Amino acid sequence: MIRPIQNTIFILIFSFVYDNIHVLVKQYVIDIKHLLPKSQPPKSVICRINNKRGKMLANSIQKEKIDPRVKRTRTLIRRAFEELLAEESFKSITIQRITQRAEINRATFYAHFPDKFVLLTDTIRRAFQQELEKRTLSACHYSDDNLLALITTVCEFIAQSDQHCKTIDSEFDMLVETQVKNQIRELLEHWLSLTGSEIAPGIAATATAWAIYGLATYWKNDRSAEKLSAEQFARQVFPLVMANLRIVQLA
Repeated sequence: MIRPIQNTIFILIFSFVYDNIHVLVKQYVIDIKHLLPKSQPPKSVICRINNKRGKMLANSIQKEKIDPRVKRTRTLIRRAFEELLAEESFKSITIQRITQRAEINRATFYAHFPDKFVLLTDTIRRAFQQELEKRTLSACHYSDDNLLALITTVCEFIAQSDQHCKTIDSEFDMLVETQVKNQIRELLEHWLSLTGSEIAPGIAATATAWAIYGLATYWKNDRSAEKLSAEQFARQVFPLVMANLRIVQLA
């Protein structure tokens, strides 16, 4: 008699738990969520006032914190690499030559850069970004003056890149072109996202980046006595570049 009663009680308890288990689990999940840290909104690019010129500049909300020792080592590597570029062709530069000049071992080099191609890409990106910042071309809006300054900057930058290198080879030229065009495209696409374009901003920015770099290369290779200055050339080709942007004309 006792055993059937025990079985009945067990069945009733099991049925109650089974029927309410989803409620218990749901409540547990809710409680856990309250304990977890709330997700932060994604870091984005904001504008800040440049005190020197009073212009709006694109600036990252949170800058990457790098250990001073890491920064010092990377500076040694970059400096050694730039010195070697002024002495010999990119193709002839080896990792051993870079590490010897920087007075570090190969393991230290590979801890920062996987190969010399990534090092060159990093060098170009940083150098071109510095030129853009000098002219406050990270401005958060489009203007004719900013576009003229961008064309001028590209002309002068690729000309200076050739002058700083003892021998120019196809690998070097290709990496410079790729990196500079990518940065031009990103900047133009940001401008167009604010002003609007008659076609997709990505398409307009890509076409314009190629146009600017191609025109700048034409100017760099011009050896005629009547060669214009970079600023004069920028004004001459400005209508061609504007035609690619297809900026929406506000009424």
